[in-house]
Amino acid sequence: MRLINNGICMAMTVALLAWAAPAFAIGSPFSVSGKVLDRYGNPVQSANVTLLDFNYKIIKIVQTDDNGNYDFINVISNTDVVTVRINLTKDGKTYSIPSYYMRWYPAKGVQFISPSETIFPGYPQPVYGYVYGAIQTDASNSGRFINGIVYLKSLNDSAIYYEFADRTDGMASFMFYVPPGPYVLYAQHWENGVVYESACKQIIVQPNNDASEVLETRIVLSLDTPDISPDMATMPFHHNNRITGIVTDKDGKPVSGAILTLYQMADNGTGFIPKKGSSGGFITATTDANGSYELYGINPTTDDGKVIQAKKDIKALVEYHLADNLTVTAWSGEKSLYYPDVILGYGAENQARDVALPMAMSLSDKTQPTVSVSELPTAPAPNIAVVPLLAALAIGLLCLIGLYVALNRKGD
Repeated sequence: MRLINNGICMAMTVALLAWAAPAFAIGSPFSVSGKVLDRYGNPVQSANVTLLDFNYKIIKIVQTDDNGNYDFINVISNTDVVTVRINLTKDGKTYSIPSYYMRWYPAKGVQFISPSETIFPGYPQPVYGYVYGAIQTDASNSGRFINGIVYLKSLNDSAIYYEFADRTDGMASFMFYVPPGPYVLYAQHWENGVVYESACKQIIVQPNNDASEVLETRIVLSLDTPDISPDMATMPFHHNNRITGIVTDKDGKPVSGAILTLYQMADNGTGFIPKKGSSGGFITATTDANGSYELYGINPTTDDGKVIQAKKDIKALVEYHLADNLTVTAWSGEKSLYYPDVILGYGAENQARDVALPMAMSLSDKTQPTVSVSELPTAPAPNIAVVPLLAALAIGLLCLIGLYVALNRKGD
């Protein structure tokens, strides 16, 4: 009798699995989900996502939602693998994610496409542009490469940024990443206390994503005649910025243990965003017993962290956590942060490298804390219609177990 019962249970199990098997066969429903990001890592809404089979036949087209998410629910493919293609039309221009970013995915079950494969490399359009090159003693092929200091002066303001060009192997020895516009570029070479200076070269910087998108700029600096009155009488040094401040309450008493987060103006100029450090995390500091904090070596950067020879406005948000899960917040005023290797004239650059952001906060203004800037929201779980199938399998297996136990008891 038990052999008969076991046979019945095995037959029912096979039948149940056979019922579920079509969900994983070619021509059966499956689901695909993912998230589209811009080159800064922000979600992109209203991007067109096209699901293709292995013959590049369009299965379905959807658009990303406000959080950059997209879903293909219970779609069917006539091939055993699928992929996606993504494009975005913005302000009359179309951006596409290169096809070599994408992989092929099995056309079965539930597939999640990593956001690392769906990042627009050229969107939004760059706000800054590269200029790079080397110093050469002669424009001809016989000219040798020399080291020196390269100066880049904006014709839109009085700031002059400089870089130390040390390579002499013919490779790029200086590089600037600056706002687009007209500039004057020139170099100095110091040798045995004598200064040699090149002629000024006017250039126009265009927006670009990478230095490989622009041509190299060569600066010709002859060593025939020393300059008796160079623009810079002494050789400049490399500098670092310092951001300091004291956090106090309304009565002027220092606030210890307050957490400060640094913000800078976004590339598009629409508002302030948390400033990221070299590790990718937000730049923060905690006040000491005197309410003081210090940040050292902070440079203005693009939204994705590239250092720029320019200035950006910055400000700071301070949070102080009280008992009972209450938080007090306050903003500092806005200040300009320059790239530190800059010449502003009349000693103004020294003051520009020492930025003070003091803050006063009222500890009586207690509010429930909102989402902290150090807490990134997690993406919601995708709405994939696979739960009913799993539930049916679980119920079916429980029924089989119950039937098996009942038949064996009856046989005994």
